[in-house]
Amino acid sequence: MFYIQNLNIQFHVKNFFNNLKCLFTGKKPTHFKMKADDHSHQTVKNTSIQHESIELIAQNHSSNSFDNVQCNTTKPVKLETTNDSHNFLKKYSVHDPIKGSSIEAVSIIQGGNISMTGNSIGFGANGSISFVSQNLTGNCPICNTLIKVTKDALSRKTKLQCPNCFKEMPFRVS
Repeated sequence: MFYIQNLNIQFHVKNFFNNLKCLFTGKKPTHFKMKADDHSHQTVKNTSIQHESIELIAQNHSSNSFDNVQCNTTKPVKLETTNDSHNFLKKYSVHDPIKGSSIEAVSIIQGGNISMTGNSIGFGANGSISFVSQNLTGNCPICNTLIKVTKDALSRKTKLQCPNCFKEMPFRVS
């Protein structure tokens, strides 16, 4: 048995062996969970995660980072933080292959409880989200058209209209 100290390499090795196991058994992985606790930090970079459900949990002054990660999942991505902890999402996207919808963001800082699906963000207890970048993109949940807006443009509106299907979608920026 060997131990890999670099968490990024450790994640990729574990992911490789899990994918290899799934290839031979014909079973798909169902749950991905990343938990940081007690003043720790974890980072996953430059990868795609394809699971039925995905969770990022940070507790007790800890943080998780996703850097250039694409999540393919049919259930909401659960982001949870407690006690001055954060989840950092940089060059992040979540895609629902069944609904064909997605959310893409350049940089997000999250606190509290949040769930993200391919076309929505749900806020739970003490949930907060900050879009660090001034440019935001996302797909229309009706026609899947890519919509690009700036954070400043959103701060003056309560509804966003798809340029393709003209569906108006309410939202709030705080």
